[in-house]
Amino acid sequence: DCPEPEFDHRSLFDRLEEQKRKRELDYEEAHKLKNMIKGLDDEEVEFLDLVDRSKLEEERRTSAEDAREIKDFRNAVASLQERHIEELINTEIRTKPALPNQSGRSSQTRLLAGAVVRKPPADVAPPGSADKSRTSPGTFTLPGSYLMV
Repeated sequence: DCPEPEFDHRSLFDRLEEQKRKRELDYEEAHKLKNMIKGLDDEEVEFLDLVDRSKLEEERRTSAEDAREIKDFRNAVASLQERHIEELINTEIRTKPALPNQSGRSSQTRLLAGAVVRKPPADVAPPGSADKSRTSPGTFTLPGSYLMV
């Protein structure tokens, strides 16, 4: 009842060659690049998602901290500039009233130091003065100017 196995009429060499080719094809198929790549498990996907989320959270935290530090730095610089400007204004206010009085006195003394006391010559009368007796003997004029009475 059992059928007899079919007899192969090929030579032994041909049969061995065919078996060798089949083994090589099976080996190549098993070691092809497309077969080397496998899909990710659900656990691996969850782990990678967790890693991505933690990296994003760390980046957000660092950027928020950097923004806060920059804001604090700008505020500190602004307050220092305001204080410096206020100090400059206060020192300027304190020194301004003293400067005009001192500079006015010093410029006045410089002008008076450069003044030459001249008596008008008797033969030339200054323009506009008809009477010589009206000038007092203690008056003086600046160089190049006439005493107007």
